[in-house]
Amino acid sequence: MLREALLAAAVLNAVMVACSMSLFAVPVLAPAIAADLGVETTLVGVYSGILWAASVATSFSAGPLIARFGAMGVSRLCVGLCAIGLACAGFGTLPAFFCASIAIGLAHGIETPASSQLLARLTAPRDQPLVFSLKQTGVQIGGMASGVLFPVLLVLAGWRVALWAYAAVLVVGVLALAPAGRRFDRGAPAEASRPRGSMWSAVVDVCRDPPLRRLTIAALLFVGAQVCFNTFLVSFLVRERGLGLALAGTVLTIGQSGGLVGRILWGVIAARHVPASALLAALGVVMVVALTILGLAGTTMPMPALLVTCFVVGLSLSGWNGIFLAEVARLSPPDQVGRITGATFAISAWGLVVGPMIFGAIAAQSTFATAYLNTAAWVIGGLAALAWRGRRARAT
Repeated sequence: MLREALLAAAVLNAVMVACSMSLFAVPVLAPAIAADLGVETTLVGVYSGILWAASVATSFSAGPLIARFGAMGVSRLCVGLCAIGLACAGFGTLPAFFCASIAIGLAHGIETPASSQLLARLTAPRDQPLVFSLKQTGVQIGGMASGVLFPVLLVLAGWRVALWAYAAVLVVGVLALAPAGRRFDRGAPAEASRPRGSMWSAVVDVCRDPPLRRLTIAALLFVGAQVCFNTFLVSFLVRERGLGLALAGTVLTIGQSGGLVGRILWGVIAARHVPASALLAALGVVMVVALTILGLAGTTMPMPALLVTCFVVGLSLSGWNGIFLAEVARLSPPDQVGRITGATFAISAWGLVVGPMIFGAIAAQSTFATAYLNTAAWVIGGLAALAWRGRRARAT
């Protein structure tokens, strides 16, 4: 059973790498795009906000889509939507970027619920933190690849061709995933994918369940800080530290490598040694410290110290998602993992929507460094949510 789960996780990891690179493409290329179009780099916050707003909308349809097309069918749809989005962005107009953010956002709203449904079916509960974390490393692998690949393509062919070239690769990926769809979706029992009730009812279920509610509120604040770190780091380092785009992309790659290590490490620890909720709280403390250091000294600290700081930010701020998803799966009815995961995403994704807009507004009025200090305060709010048990819980 574990072998099949790991094989599915590897395939889904490849899907997440493809989608993650689509997500990072415009933020990584933002300085060059902004200079070419004559706009501010802080507008990438609006692009990101629209993208994640679209993801919230589509997450409500995750359950029915999984039931209709299967988890791998939905995953192929995600890759196809990302290809459409990047093809639109390559035209370089503001309406084209709006369409790109919508298409890529739609993909990200259904990718995680679909993969969670499949992995929860194939993975024993004790192995879920590790398997889910391994699958989630696709975000970091995609981020690392983006930080290296897109600056190189920018130099060789320009940012428009870079976006179009990767869109073509994604089209090939849709076709290459067909055998995996036949293998994994064919074995899905009907009751495992049949949605029960509306997505709104799933949101209500999450809000009424204290452990799920605490996890989801913390995730909302954690993920808001995470997306701002990833989205604005290159622009921060180029504009306020004076690094070249290629070097700034390398620093982003270092940060993503921290998340890659973290997702595997925390998955192993949560599966064997420490409860997921306690580990999430400990990681939150590390996030606060690392983001504060980045905001206070990111423009002046020596380069080795900057690389270490970004690695630690990635280790904590980008490393928690796998154990969060495994904990959601553990707390959900076995046949409702996709539905409940979609509901937690629909709530927590508002951090992805609002976070970049707030960050961009602060950076425009002040500095990127000040905005990063603000994200540390969001994480403190997430820690408070994890710690809060309420009067009734304390009485018991």
